[in-house]
Amino acid sequence: MSVTEEKTAARATHHFDGLDGLKGLAIIAIVLYHLSVVGFGGGFIFVDVFFAISGFLACTGLLRRLSVPAVSADGPRAAGRAAAAARKAGGKKSRGVSKSDRKSSSGARLRNSIKASLSDVSASDGADGSADSAASSADAQPDPAASEASAVTSPHATTRHIVVRYYVSRLRRLYPALLVVTCSTVCLAWFLCREALSGALSQVVGALTFTYNWVDVASGTSYFAGLTPEPLKHMWFVSLLVQFFIVAPLLVLLLKPLARHASWAPPFMLMLLAVASSVGMAMLWDPEANPTRVYFGTDTHCFSLLLGMALGWCASDRAFASALRGDRARRVIPVLSAISLAGIIAALFVVRQGATAFRGGLALVGVLSLIVIVGLLQPGTWFERLLSVGPLVHLGRRSYGIYLWHYPLYIIAVSAWSHGSLAVTVLIDLAVVALSLVLTRVVALLFAGPVSREGFRGLFLSDSAWSGTAVGARTTVAFVMVLALVSSSCAALMFSPCMSQTQGQLEADQVLLKHTQAVAVNSDQLQKKADGSGSDSALSSAFDNQISAVTTLRTNKAQEESEEAAAQAAAAKKRAEEQRATQAKLDPETLKRMPSGDEMTMIGDSVMLGASPSVLSKFPGAYIDAAVSRHFGDGLSIVQNLQSSGSLRSWVVVGLGTNGTVTEANLEAMDSAIGSGHNLVLVTAYAPRNWIDPSNATVRAYAQAHSDHVVLVEWDKAIGARTDLLLADGFHPQEPDGGNLYADTLYSGIATWLADHPES
Repeated sequence: MSVTEEKTAARATHHFDGLDGLKGLAIIAIVLYHLSVVGFGGGFIFVDVFFAISGFLACTGLLRRLSVPAVSADGPRAAGRAAAAARKAGGKKSRGVSKSDRKSSSGARLRNSIKASLSDVSASDGADGSADSAASSADAQPDPAASEASAVTSPHATTRHIVVRYYVSRLRRLYPALLVVTCSTVCLAWFLCREALSGALSQVVGALTFTYNWVDVASGTSYFAGLTPEPLKHMWFVSLLVQFFIVAPLLVLLLKPLARHASWAPPFMLMLLAVASSVGMAMLWDPEANPTRVYFGTDTHCFSLLLGMALGWCASDRAFASALRGDRARRVIPVLSAISLAGIIAALFVVRQGATAFRGGLALVGVLSLIVIVGLLQPGTWFERLLSVGPLVHLGRRSYGIYLWHYPLYIIAVSAWSHGSLAVTVLIDLAVVALSLVLTRVVALLFAGPVSREGFRGLFLSDSAWSGTAVGARTTVAFVMVLALVSSSCAALMFSPCMSQTQGQLEADQVLLKHTQAVAVNSDQLQKKADGSGSDSALSSAFDNQISAVTTLRTNKAQEESEEAAAQAAAAKKRAEEQRATQAKLDPETLKRMPSGDEMTMIGDSVMLGASPSVLSKFPGAYIDAAVSRHFGDGLSIVQNLQSSGSLRSWVVVGLGTNGTVTEANLEAMDSAIGSGHNLVLVTAYAPRNWIDPSNATVRAYAQAHSDHVVLVEWDKAIGARTDLLLADGFHPQEPDGGNLYADTLYSGIATWLADHPES
């Protein structure tokens, strides 16, 4: 090999610490986003930074693997011709080697080729997160000469063999940690947050088969607004990544022949596919619908991966590499890369789950990530050194394990010890980060590292697994852990609850609402048909029966749990005193103008649904239409239908906003649909979601601008001071106290508005 070829090979297989540093920066942003740290609501965009890195490294690794000449269909014959040519070029020295020696040497070269092909993508594994063990870090810098030699002298490395080995190496590096984290999550949830196991079987199957993203899409739940704790929700990322790894070799094989005629054709085709994916996300995204489909879909969220592949193809071209080494490029590119990285970081504080993200924002992050990666391909520049600092590189090489561990630990911890003080929240966050780092290292030493080196069977059955006391002890611990985790998680799934506390309460409330709606719809007809006193009697009897049913349910529950009943009674007494104090401040004439339940139509999501028994107690006869996962657009359709049928009452209460952004256009459309002669009551939302604060700001501004007929009810402020009245999910009110607070807040908001508008 010439000196020039050796340098080129060294550059082709060099492990860039800057890429690990970029991954470290990305995992920090994602962890802070998942921990709901204020100001990091756009941390989800760094997922596309990971995607761009993974696509880049996967493509460069595949092109190196497929650079073996013997990739034609006649494999052995082509390999034989290549071997004969090599022997002829070797002259007498080649003839002096015995046949057995040549066979042994060929076998050694083949083994070296396979070993190099497994190690030359260790950097890519780091993007997927597997380079978190000492072994993986060592393998991240293969011998360039060995890689180059294997590319020339491995006659039996057929295309099929290379692709199969590629798939096996992906599985070895990704699956051990995935299996351990999944089983550990199930076991931990059984002890600390059992309701997180509601419906967990399908989630576990999806995680372990790399299909979680599509399993979740099929379930209809929202990634950004779930009803129950789902500690495996983040597995969508791993599933989408693995699905891409399955397709990537096929794409390379299809596009590689085009490069013989036009070197620009493969990256151009990859960029076209990326544009198609981005356009698909923009077209399918509906602001009034569940965004999970476009965010989790492999077809609509693979653009950053494809862009990374396009850059990887370009980087494999010698002309591109030569251009990067130019003096002018080394001056200009670091500046452009720094500006691009600054743009991504700025987007972290601005972008939220809405039109900006799904209609081009995430794709733009992918493009900016490519510019950052190009800057990191220039070793020795100030920008490359900036992202090659030790802590960032350390986190980047362990990013996969940190990603897998931090989310379930946080979800379970918050569900078990939520609604505490700020100090408790900070302690939970710190404990989650520390445990994630420790567990990542433990899994790497016991499982990920050995499987990467020896394979799944070699983890327990190879000679090296039991060589020496220390290694044998480590293998024994790993075996006991796997056996305990798998058996315990299977048992936990067998006896997991069929539904969570939140689901049970909402389903019971939904049954109650069906009865309520039936009574409320017929109230006007009863009013017209009966005499004055008779009508009052009929309505009073119907509503008394309804409230009596709710009271009976609560009484039975109180009898079963006497201590809880006493606490509820004390809380009810306190609430009654607070209510009387509030009403005492209002003018009696104002209270006379308070609308009764039969004057009110209420449209809401699952939060209103959860509080519906208390709302009906406060406003007997109200028509309530509330449902799980409802968006503002759904409420608009309901109001339009009620208006067209003449069933819309004079006071319209809208409690939507938990499941998606509320815009000024939404509010204007709702106000227009209600029409004149009606009062619109807007209830602010409370949930640990990024769009809640902007939506509430929009609602407040609209209510202030149209205060002549729009009433503002600030549920977020009321419940924000009493988060102990929420269920484990952190935003649904408990019954009865949380529901009572919702009803009292609604009553006080309307009464205050009436006091400020005596003419209304």
